[in-house]
Amino acid sequence: MIITIDSRIRDSVIVELKDSEKTILKKVGSDPVDLVKALLTESKLKLSNIEKVELVNLPGSFTGLKIGASAVNTLNLVLGNIKSSNDLVFPNYGSEPNITPLQKLPSS
Repeated sequence: MIITIDSRIRDSVIVELKDSEKTILKKVGSDPVDLVKALLTESKLKLSNIEKVELVNLPGSFTGLKIGASAVNTLNLVLGNIKSSNDLVFPNYGSEPNITPLQKLPSS
């Protein structure tokens, strides 16, 4: 069993339980960890029944992708799937992040 997390849209995270390529159960919400918990509860599975957790790693929301990658890496660490930094998932933003530079506050 595999869990996929699609967090490209920040407040509309999709978490799916898959057996090979077939989707068995799907949850939509805002918190990937809560969705994984609900998915496991509804399917009467434990995290130890999951082989790995994957990220739908396509361009999307900067914050959403960071949240999804963090959840995937944390769950895979718990499952024992992360042996080195090469096993970590890094978000694919599709371009450089658009970070607004700090602005000086007006002096009083």
